[in-house]
Amino acid sequence: MITKVNSLRNVYREYPSQFWLVVGASFIDRLGGAMLFPFFTLYLTKKFGINMTTVGVLFGLFSLSSVFGMMAGGALTDRLGRKRMLLFGLVMSALSSVLMGVIDQIGWFVVATFFYGLVAGLMTTWFNPWSRAASRTLYVPSTFVLMSGGGVSLGL
Repeated sequence: MITKVNSLRNVYREYPSQFWLVVGASFIDRLGGAMLFPFFTLYLTKKFGINMTTVGVLFGLFSLSSVFGMMAGGALTDRLGRKRMLLFGLVMSALSSVLMGVIDQIGWFVVATFFYGLVAGLMTTWFNPWSRAASRTLYVPSTFVLMSGGGVSLGL
């Protein structure tokens, strides 16, 4: 047990504190997203009275806008820097999540979904060369665990 604790301490010390701050903030952001998506279907069909096909189209719009966000995010990160883009992405992600919760018209919800997808795409651009291996080791798998955990929580 003690060797495992020491091993975890060594991993923690290998990376700068800013890296762990980014991983922690991104974890919280992705946790919110992972818990949000499974309930989207129920929320959208009940609140807006739309069918499952329309919900699927909204999910597709989110994915498509994420691709555009990734393309734009790469160029913007080169110009503005990773730190600015990460902070911008986290703030915009939180705001767009709140916005999606208070919108009462499906048209505006479509716009908010597109915007949220763009922001999600921007969030993937924070990886840099020194943390690329670590971020793929820690961040990407944690995203998949959170996404699947959100689906499991819907079944509970």
